[in-house]
Amino acid sequence: MDYIFYKIFINYKKKKDSPVVSGICFLIVLEAFIFFFLIMIFNFSTNYLLSIKNLSKEVCYAICYGIFFIVIVLNLNRYGVKRRREQIIEKCRKGKDRFKTWQIALLPVLFLALSVLVIVIGKKW
Repeated sequence: MDYIFYKIFINYKKKKDSPVVSGICFLIVLEAFIFFFLIMIFNFSTNYLLSIKNLSKEVCYAICYGIFFIVIVLNLNRYGVKRRREQIIEKCRKGKDRFKTWQIALLPVLFLALSVLVIVIGKKW
């Protein structure tokens, strides 16, 4: 995740368009799609244990909002503090350039497509 933040940060820094906020928001969206994908796989393998079918709507919302809040706090703590952010950027700058920015931008779409695929496969079984 550090490398993804670094690539988004550098891209928005070139545009002079609030790179820290953009990087953190992109990571939150990406982590939400990854979490959604993992929940879909978990539900598929446990006969929809974490769904409205087995839990009340309020409990599902509380779980989702709680996890979302924790993700936001952890990302703000890691990438919002200037000293930590500078260490991460320096570490990633020295490393090998593995992916292009457009490839990283497609990651949320990939995880969303995989989630839909799991849902479709789950409906047919």
